[in-house]
Amino acid sequence: MMEIECGDGDERRAIRQKLDKRILPWLFALGVVCYLDRTNLSYAAVELNRDLQFSCKTYGLGAGLFFLGYAVCQVPSSRVFFYFGMPYLCSTIILWGIVAGSFALVQSSTAFLLLRVLLGVFESGTFPCMWAYLARFYSPEELGASYAYISTSTALAQIIGSPIAAGILLMDGFGGISGWQWLFIIEGITSVCFGIILYHALPSAPKTALFLTPEDREWLQEKQDGYITKHQTHKDGALSTIWRECCRFWTVMKDWRTLYLSVVLFAITQAMYGCVFFIPMIIHSFFFSSPSSQEGDVAVSACSDGESSSGSGEGAVVAILSMVPFASAAICMIIVGKMSESANERRYHAAIPVCLGAIFMMTTPGMMHLGIPVMAFISLTLAAAALWSYHGPFMTWPVVFFERENATLAFAIMNSIGSAGGFFGNTILGILAEATGGYGIAMVCIGIVLLLGGLAIILMPRPEREMPRPEREMSRDDVESDTLLGEQGALRRKNDEMTTTGT
Repeated sequence: MMEIECGDGDERRAIRQKLDKRILPWLFALGVVCYLDRTNLSYAAVELNRDLQFSCKTYGLGAGLFFLGYAVCQVPSSRVFFYFGMPYLCSTIILWGIVAGSFALVQSSTAFLLLRVLLGVFESGTFPCMWAYLARFYSPEELGASYAYISTSTALAQIIGSPIAAGILLMDGFGGISGWQWLFIIEGITSVCFGIILYHALPSAPKTALFLTPEDREWLQEKQDGYITKHQTHKDGALSTIWRECCRFWTVMKDWRTLYLSVVLFAITQAMYGCVFFIPMIIHSFFFSSPSSQEGDVAVSACSDGESSSGSGEGAVVAILSMVPFASAAICMIIVGKMSESANERRYHAAIPVCLGAIFMMTTPGMMHLGIPVMAFISLTLAAAALWSYHGPFMTWPVVFFERENATLAFAIMNSIGSAGGFFGNTILGILAEATGGYGIAMVCIGIVLLLGGLAIILMPRPEREMPRPEREMSRDDVESDTLLGEQGALRRKNDEMTTTGT
């Protein structure tokens, strides 16, 4: 068995650098493409609602229904990936690209809502599969930072998507096709092409990574064999495999840490995805709504009711302005992620940004009510910047609490339950906006739920980490675990006491 001794830090770092250079950019690009197809509805919203006569309630329901399919299929998709790997992931990319392009053909609310559910089904496994794919190449101490880097794609997608959407929306009328239809067609075709390219670009495992030397491939494969899922070593029949997977799912699902983090994530995502799908229309209400729509206790106007004079020009301007909150979010996400990694602390690096995001979100309607749209825009930008910063510290928690395979499953369960918040947030935003004639009350309600989520992170009991292995000699795995948990974690591991570092 090939070994790279602990003193060969330079060689290990060289392998890590090769992985970062050849794998992370592709997965980052996948995250961007996924989010573009998921959220391009927000840029099309003003014109789509105008042309198809969709109300706020219909639009919010459609935006939210994506997360029902997404939540239901996320855990099964992550498990299927373990058996079929990259071919499965790339096939889902192609399928969601076809569905995304089909939105250009929508003429009724029924077709709109059905396609949103299907899009959620096909996109459901993307981020859990990326987590599982990274687990094939990175150790536990490396996995958190690697995934945090990929997670910044969720904010960068909005930055990239804004000018792209603005340019495509200006094609309104070209070939007799509306701008919002061109948006779905072009981005759908892009996803299909990307799925085909990705299949040929990434290796399925360390042993097939041709960008590594044969010696590096052998060492990395042997190292990761200690982490890769145990079910790959089983030779049982299909029924035994299904039973084993069900038992594993129940074990992780009933763990209080999984449930607690899932509920907290629900509170966060209901606000985050509410921002994603409604920010363009909220910004439109800041600068393009009629004076009469800004009167009364609720200071922001609701969805287009078909009588708006909004055209492709306004839609393009709104798309560009929407880039500002997400650019701020991407910057803050990276800064907070690095601060959390440097301090080896997750709790307050996740909780404080969430609480600040809630405060700024609830402040935004007040600024608009005072007749200061610029300050409302700044407040909305600060809310997005703070809210997205939770990602790195929070989403890497499962790898601290669980073994590698259980950590991947816990991540999928968290994402599945948490994603249901996207349905709740968007649906509530649409219903309240239509009922009240504005977004003010809806933003305050969502901000309150978000604030409770931030407080829940602070109040979370300090969990006890699973013991990594039956044997307790200091293996290299233990060294990596201790690196993740800090010096106090190493001492407490030896005494089987409760871990207090890294949480």
